[in-house]
Amino acid sequence: MARVVELVYYLDDDWVPAFLADVDDSGMEAWAYDGETGGFRFSPQHVRDPYGRICRMTREEFIQQVEERRARDVTEGRLGWEGPVVPLYETMAALLDRGPLGPRERALVRSLALRTHPLFEAELNRRGGAGLPREGDPVPVDPRFSGVAPADWRALPDESVREFARRLTRLGAALRDGDAAAVAAGLDLPVAEEFPGRLRLDSGLLLSRGSVWIERRHDGHASVDVPLTDDLAESHPEFHRFLSRRRRRFEKVLQDVYGRPRWRTGGRWPERGWQVDDVGVFLRLGASRVHLLAMPRAQAAARFESVDWEAREWE
Repeated sequence: MARVVELVYYLDDDWVPAFLADVDDSGMEAWAYDGETGGFRFSPQHVRDPYGRICRMTREEFIQQVEERRARDVTEGRLGWEGPVVPLYETMAALLDRGPLGPRERALVRSLALRTHPLFEAELNRRGGAGLPREGDPVPVDPRFSGVAPADWRALPDESVREFARRLTRLGAALRDGDAAAVAAGLDLPVAEEFPGRLRLDSGLLLSRGSVWIERRHDGHASVDVPLTDDLAESHPEFHRFLSRRRRRFEKVLQDVYGRPRWRTGGRWPERGWQVDDVGVFLRLGASRVHLLAMPRAQAAARFESVDWEAREWE
């Protein structure tokens, strides 16, 4: 079970309380206050450099901010909440609505927050919500993802690649010539939008999440990018940890075997590669999701160092 090693508390640019959790088996992840539940939601877009320019605060200061948010959300009806905590929140909200607080009023609000926080957290836990953890606790479970993690990203890559590769057969010439329209026709996917040098296709490939992009590269060839998983901003927390663990492994291999850190590769490091006719297809672990990419094999080999290409016949 993944556990929290360290917590960093801060306010985002919209003054929403958020915290960074250093998870023992993966790395940094972020959680932000959820105005619909009063708890916290898994929020990768809130990941920040804990030592960078963020409005960092102590746990006590953070709890104060959270409880003031909850007070307003409860009293204004955004949270369907009942019980002994409600009158305390009503008192807190009435004090906050008076405007700038003096020392006595501020002290009273702080004392109310110390009372409301454990009461709210206990009820939130009873309802299955994600509350504020302590260091050493198990990582919270976002109720939006409380079920079993979807199996699609666990099944990578063979079935996904087979469907994609079938459509790429005999497209090597079109990719070499940078003929995006011919590539789109060969993939048999409708063109949704056209941009200078780029086409966006409606998804339809097995496991694909989001749009398929065909791009004309600077040296004239074309490449195809198919996302296999949701962007990290909407990914399952367990998948986020899976990506983090894999990135750590890649970084260690790059440093130990090739003697260079990951950043010097531009983060472009494929996990597996396949040859389909004269097309290179490879599985890439990106910063926020997993992609399948395809381009002429010569350009793929030049862009990605030391790829062990697997020769496959795709029926």
